[in-house]
Amino acid sequence: MLKVEIFSIRVSLLRRNALMKKRVLALATLIALLGSVAVRADDPDDAYVDFYAVLQQADKLSTNGSPREAFMRYQQAEVALRTLQRNHPDYNRQLVEYREAYLDRRLEQMAHQTTNKTASANKPAPAQPQTVANPPKANK
Repeated sequence: MLKVEIFSIRVSLLRRNALMKKRVLALATLIALLGSVAVRADDPDDAYVDFYAVLQQADKLSTNGSPREAFMRYQQAEVALRTLQRNHPDYNRQLVEYREAYLDRRLEQMAHQTTNKTASANKPAPAQPQTVANPPKANK
């Protein structure tokens, strides 16, 4: 009977150790992930690459004829660029100014496209003259 109790205690200790190892591994993974995110946010080059990826998505949507979705992506890119400027004011000023001007132009173009499409969708179709397929013949 004593051997069974000792065996069950050993099994429960092994289970606790295995559970503890899993928890420690999960915690270490979480810390590593959070650390890499924090480092990435501090690096202006990574922030620019993130901004540029959103900008490319917006350009692609614009090219593919999705002006509303493109407009939203351009707005997201603008927020990312402003965040980059705020967090790293000395980061490649010429490049940031160029991208800012580009974004302003694209947002203006997208605003015109979306308002023009909305306006044309709300306009009634022009009246078409009615034609009669088989006009009645005149009796003489």
